[in-house]
Parts: sequence; C-alpha cells; structure tokens
Amino acid sequence: MKFICCGDSFFSLDPNFPNTHFTEVLRDKHNWQYKNFAKLGASNFMIALQIDYAIKNKPDLIVFGFSSVDRMEIPISNYQYPEGIKNIVYESHTVKPLFYEEQKTKTISQSFPNIEKTEAIKLYISELYDSELKRQQDFYIASSILYKLDKLKIPYIFTRGGLSGPDWSEWAENEIDVKRGNPWRWTDGTPVYHSSPETQIKLSDVWFSKIEELNLISNIKV
Repeated sequence: MKFICCGDSFFSLDPNFPNTHFTEVLRDKHNWQYKNFAKLGASNFMIALQIDYAIKNKPDLIVFGFSSVDRMEIPISNYQYPEGIKNIVYESHTVKPLFYEEQKTKTISQSFPNIEKTEAIKLYISELYDSELKRQQDFYIASSILYKLDKLKIPYIFTRGGLSGPDWSEWAENEIDVKRGNPWRWTDGTPVYHSSPETQIKLSDVWFSKIEELNLISNIKV
C-alpha cells in the first residue's frame, strides 16, 4: 500500500529519532510505500495544501491530523499566489518533500508564539484576531478537504488534532479515536513529534486498527 502522511509537528519526522514516528513504524512493520509531507507549525490551511499535493501522488491511503487555530500564513515577498504548496516554506531541519526543492515564493506558516513580532502582526493579534472566528474558518477549510477526499473516493483516516469545536460527526467513521489515537494528547517526549518512541508504537497500533476497521487492507500494494 502507498500511504502519505500530512499534518503539523505531531505528524512530522525527526531526523534525530529515525524510524520511530508512528507512520514510520507502520511503514516498516507492513512493508508499505510511504511519504511524509507534515511540517512543524503548519496551519490548517497548509495541511489542506499538503493533502491536495498528496492527492496528486495517487496514494492508496492518506493519514493526517489537523492543527490548532493559532497559526497563519505570512507573505514575505511580493510574489503572487498560484502555486499551492510550493508557496510555503518548509523548515530546513525537518522532512523535505519534493516540492521543497521546487519552491517559487516566500510564505511562512507558523504558530503565533513563533512568529517574529513585527508591529503589523502585534496589531493583528491584539486588535483583529478572534479565535472562535478563526476556528470556524479553519473548520470550513478542514471540511472542504474531507469532502474532496470523499468525492474522489480516496481512503483516509484522520484526527481533528487541535481543531476542536464544530461538529465532526459526518466523518466519524474515518476519525481516529480522540482519546487514544490523537497524537495531540501525547506529549511525553522530546522528539519533534512531542511524544516518546514507545508512545509512537502504541499510536501505530491504534491507527492500524482503524485501517483494519475500514477494511483498507485489501487495497495494499506491496
């Protein structure tokens, strides 16, 4: 099976802890083809771009998690925006998908605490930012990509991650158990993905159980 992982830091690989992320554990345990497009600090908009790019790679399965609402894109050049994922800067110390080498613009995606505090950003956060409005906007972004996957009949499993609030019942079948399998709930380690390699093994079992539950094993292509 060819599967692709998308998301934020909880889904990102750590070069200091190779082959320990739960998606790498799944790859090695079941001998699956694998790509990872996740990025530290990714916004839900950026995660939607990752999934859009993953779709173009024609996977048998996409696994992903959404992020929190305190993240945004900041243009840092005058380049226009026609290039989707290629517009977004990936940190040099994390995984570098193919599109990293094809970047054409300068846009960063970061959480608010990590953004350089320019006056414009300070004013936006203090005077204009509304977390509940942003939550609804991000939910619409998330639901649009879920609808797209359903329409294209591309198998997927996901977690709402840090994007709580609105009703997710429409996609309950494809959602990982919030209490056991949401990586956002596990912060017991120092790797980029925030939890210990031991916890990652447990997460891999939860996610594989969902793959079995949805009868996706029949689609495996070794």
